[in-house]
Amino acid sequence: MRVAIRTGKITNPKVASRLSLYTLAKELNIPPKEAFELPFSLVQELLMIHQEIEIHKAEEMQKSFKKIK
Repeated sequence: MRVAIRTGKITNPKVASRLSLYTLAKELNIPPKEAFELPFSLVQELLMIHQEIEIHKAEEMQKSFKKIK
């Protein structure tokens, strides 16, 4: 699991599932069991939204750093 987190290369579907479940539960501030019971299509959509938000945050941080220089 550590390698998957650090490198982003996930070959084991079980690890991918657990990381997705953890991320979703953490971001929604709900217990993992509750996230596990959500329909798969909803989980996919919510994770895609989370990804876009994180990309946007990173881009905004880069813009701020460029202004500081």
